[in-house]
Order: sequence, then C-alpha cells, then structure tokens
Amino acid sequence: MKRAAIYCRVSTDKQEEKGTSLGSQEQACREYAAKHGFEVIESLVMLEQHTGAELFDRPKLTQIRAAVKAGEIDALIFYAVDRLSRINDHTGLIVTECDYHGVSLECVSEPFDNTPEGKLMKAFRGIMAEMEREKIRERTMRGKRAKAEAGRVPASGLDLYGYVKDREQGIRTIRENEAATVRRIYEWCADGVPIREIVRRLNAEGIPSPGARVAGKSGKWATSGLHRILRDETYKGDATAFRFKTSKVPGERSRRAVLLPYEQRIKLPEGVTPAIVTPELWDVVQHRLATNKGAQTRNVREPRLLRGVVNCERCGNPMVVEHVKGHVYYRCGSRHTLKGTCGAPMVRADKLEAWAWQRLSDMLDHPQNVMKMLKDAVASSPNTALHAERDAAVAALKKLDAKAAKLLDLLTSDDEALPMDVVASKLKAVQIERKAAAARADAAVAALASGEQQHVSVASFGKVLDQVKARLRNAGFDEQRLAVEALVEDVVAGKKQETWRLNLGVPVSLDGVLFHSSS
Repeated sequence: MKRAAIYCRVSTDKQEEKGTSLGSQEQACREYAAKHGFEVIESLVMLEQHTGAELFDRPKLTQIRAAVKAGEIDALIFYAVDRLSRINDHTGLIVTECDYHGVSLECVSEPFDNTPEGKLMKAFRGIMAEMEREKIRERTMRGKRAKAEAGRVPASGLDLYGYVKDREQGIRTIRENEAATVRRIYEWCADGVPIREIVRRLNAEGIPSPGARVAGKSGKWATSGLHRILRDETYKGDATAFRFKTSKVPGERSRRAVLLPYEQRIKLPEGVTPAIVTPELWDVVQHRLATNKGAQTRNVREPRLLRGVVNCERCGNPMVVEHVKGHVYYRCGSRHTLKGTCGAPMVRADKLEAWAWQRLSDMLDHPQNVMKMLKDAVASSPNTALHAERDAAVAALKKLDAKAAKLLDLLTSDDEALPMDVVASKLKAVQIERKAAAARADAAVAALASGEQQHVSVASFGKVLDQVKARLRNAGFDEQRLAVEALVEDVVAGKKQETWRLNLGVPVSLDGVLFHSSS
C-alpha cells in the first residue's frame, strides 16, 4: 500500500464552529485514505493551528515537507487546498517539492487539479515545462550552429543520400552504391531524360529511394525527391549547414521547413563534403531544369486556358489543375514541395479563366499602356552582355572540342603504357564541360533571338494591335490560348477575386495570334 501523511490546519478557534475543525478534517482525511487504499503513517498525522499566510514558521507542515524530501511517504492528504496555504506562491512551492519527490497531492473536498489553485499550478507547470523545452532547443541549436561555424557537418538528422556522416570528425564520406545512383540521375537529366522517366527507371530497377531509411515509407522514388537531389548544391561539393528554417504556420499547430536562400546558410569548408558530380554537370542540370520548367504548359487531353501561368497568391508556387466533385479547380502545387502545402484554397477554373480573359481584353482596349511596357522592357535588354556570353561559350566549345579530339586519339591508340582508365575519365569530364558550354551558348543565342523578335514586335505592335483586338473578340479556345501565351506573364489567384492579378509579359511575336486558324 502507498504510505500517506495527513495534514489538517485551522487558523482560529472560530473555525471549529464552521464545520472545518481539526477533528472533522482528520476524520474526512482518514476516510479518504481508507477508500483509496492509502496506509496512514500515524507519526505523520499533523494537526496544526496556524495562519495560512505563513509557510516556514509552521513546524508540523515543516515535518511533513521533510518527510517528502526523505522519501518517507507516497502521498499527502489534506481536506482543502487552503488548508495547505492561502498564498499561491507557497502552494506552488509545496506542489513543486511533492512533484519532484514523486509524492501525490490528495485533496479530499475535490480533485486537486479541479480546484482554482490546482488549475493555476497545472498552468504554471505547463508554462515552466514549455520554457524549459525552449531553453533546451535553444541550447541544442546553439551547439549545432557553433559546430557548423567551426566547419563541421551537424551530427543530427539522417545522412544525405549518397553520403555517410563521420560524426566524430564532422565530415561526410561517399556511400558509393548510392553515389552511383546520384551520378546516373544527373547524367540522365543532363541528357534530356524527363524526370518522370527517371523515376520510372529507378523504380523498375528496384533501387531504394532515400525514404527507404525511414520507417513506414515505401522506398519508392517520386518526382519531388528527385528534384531535391537535382537541386542540392551539396552534390557538387558546395556544402552548407542550416539550409532550412522551421516556422509556425498561421492558424495551424504544425511547423513548416522553409529552404533558406543560399547566402543565409552557413558555408562549410571545402573538402568537408566531397563532390559526387562535377560542378559543370550540376550547372548543366540546373539549366535543363530551368528550361523544362513551364515548357509544357499545354495539355492535349485536357486543355485549360491558364494552365502553366497561374501562381498562388499566398506562397507564389504554380497552381495545377485538379478535379474535385465534378468541378475543375486551380490548386496550389506547394503540397508537392519539400516545405508542404501553404493551405491556400482552391480556385474554380471556369471563374478564373473567364475573369482573366475579360481582364486581358480590357487591357488591350488601352494599347498605350501595353506599348509603354513593351518599349521599356526591350530598352533594358542586355544585348551587349548576351553577345559576350555567346562568344565566350563558342570559344570554350572550340577549345573543348580540340581537347576531346586529342584524348580520343589517345584512347584509340595501341600504346599499352597509357593508363586508359585515366584517359577515359578525362574524356568524360571534357564531355560534361562541353555540355555546360553548349548550354550557355544555346541560352545566349535564344535570348538574343528573343530580343531581336521583341524589337520587331515593338515596331509592328501598334499596327497590328487593332487586328489582334478584332480577332480576339470572336476567338476560339486555341486562339485564346495563343494570346495568353504571347501576352500574359502570369496570373496570381487567391481566395478573393478582388485580389486576383493578371500581369502582362513581353510578347515575342503576335503572328500566332493573328494568323492561327482553329480549323
């Protein structure tokens, strides 16, 4: 049985007359002990006449507190909370001592947690526990940041796919079987293999994804995980710490991890994390991802007027088309990202598209505004820098082609003294560099061509604008879609229509809008 002490107190003789005498309190406490299976320690049945506004001058309560600290009892039984003390601070001290030594507080008149004092103490304990948790978190984060600033990889968390943490030395080493998969992913992407096809190949080969290490995860690859690998600078040896910041989502209990800009992270020293892919290959992949983003905004099976141009008002992510209960909506695509959904509501596609088309028609009714925007954009076009970028990339291509030709000659020679594996490795590196240079040249040429087309558009825009307006009044879907592609930079949509925005872009050409026929 659990051992219990009993404490009873009155302040004056008058309390004897109000039914709260020491005798009545003791009897009630003994009955409570018998009912709840406590063994009363007779030497610790304390009856005391003393003011409840004092604590340290009550000798009998002091004896019980000594017994609590000595571990002589398991419970302290009292008739009402004000019998312990009438001062909340004093009550809090007694509660804290009992909690610390594992002694339960048993109030006869009502459960202690239901009393005003008990509720206050419970709230106080919760606040203190929360403060302590926050202090622990702050100390932990301070320690992690100090290690990162000293050039060590933080020891906590899962290993990055392709690496193993050496927690003693604070570095990463390459896990070769996973690193080989990372290299294949990058090379496939650089060669133009679609992300979904890469996912299909990995799953078909049965290669476990990074999620396979986490209990309850399927281990299947998905496009989101692949994008995280392809965009992570760590794989080219450019390692950073404190890449994410967690913040509370307004109106929600959960916290969300947000990827910080590169300049806000802690840069780790070179060599702490070895590169799995070359910087040149990483750059090629980034160019490929940027080129692919939004390139396929049409969908033959389900054409939508604004597909690929609608962005979320709340978080800025692209909105995707979804079917819900017989209706078509634009829904924020943030739920497919690492930081998770922003919680923005869906927007009815038919209403948004009707609004956007009307808005675009209204803008075309004021051509002077569109003309000014177009001229300003073309005037700021950095043609000089683009020419220099194109020329530098073309020169690099010539040098790399010559270097590759020499290495190829060595590779096909009959000289057995040559280390062919080294030659082959160098040739592979040159080929990767050539991809990067070719990508830069293509981008510069495309940008220059776009600038030339923009100049043509400016010269002819005023003349054809009336024709465009006349044709669009009775345009079919295909013509409307071409107009959106030519004229609209993006549409920003949220919960309220009053806050929707349609932003015009710089049209490359209006020929498709003028001469396209839906027949």
